[in-house]
Amino acid sequence: MPVNNGMYDEMNWWNDDSSVSLLSTSINPCRIAYFHNLLTNRIGLDPTKVRVLDVGCGGGLLAEEFSKKGWKVTGVDQSAPSIELAKAHSAKVGLNIDYHVSKAQKLPFEDETFDIVYCCDVLEHIPTYPAAVAESARVLKKGGVYLYETINRTFMSKMIAIKMLQEWSWTRVIPDDVHDWKMFIRPEELHNAMHAAKIQNVETAGMTVDNPVGFIRAILRHRRGHSSLGDVGRVAPAVVSKDLSMGYMGFGVKTA
Repeated sequence: MPVNNGMYDEMNWWNDDSSVSLLSTSINPCRIAYFHNLLTNRIGLDPTKVRVLDVGCGGGLLAEEFSKKGWKVTGVDQSAPSIELAKAHSAKVGLNIDYHVSKAQKLPFEDETFDIVYCCDVLEHIPTYPAAVAESARVLKKGGVYLYETINRTFMSKMIAIKMLQEWSWTRVIPDDVHDWKMFIRPEELHNAMHAAKIQNVETAGMTVDNPVGFIRAILRHRRGHSSLGDVGRVAPAVVSKDLSMGYMGFGVKTA
């Protein structure tokens, strides 16, 4: 089934029972910890002295996490309603984030504007994702850091992300047109797109659910109406793993 990116125009990004609430409660804590540690402790960047671009920011779920850590964040998304919601929510919680409506394949910024560009939970929604990677590289400074997170195209991801979470009636928690398994991206495919854009991949790490049995039990409890979808993520947080068979994240450096 084709991906319906238009659904995000009507998404309530900050509702604990929305179809993206697993991003807030399970995935975000894992990836913000990984990325922030990478950038500050391993690479040694000062959040107050660099500019960060969130490509495909949606309603601002990850942009706000970066902003809370002190990073100077700009966010772009092609969904105008999502950007308006992101602006309203960041103002409500007192965060200064610069939001713009824009497609990932055509960013409204000059060459080499940002020190860090990240694209998370987005590339698997873009049929021409290599063009989005190239455009991110264009606005990234030489020596800048490109962060990514997406879903691998494997049997495991088909069974969990598609069959269990989208299709099977007894475990379905997200709409059946959120993801198309054929659009999932194998690591070597993404690394090739990065290489073509003059971004050298440095590290790739897997992301898995810490408590898979508890995750399934929590989904069944949610399906019976006993908890929110956000509660499912709290029961089974994502963790960094060597297993790349589901989701993976990592970083590269622009070489030229």
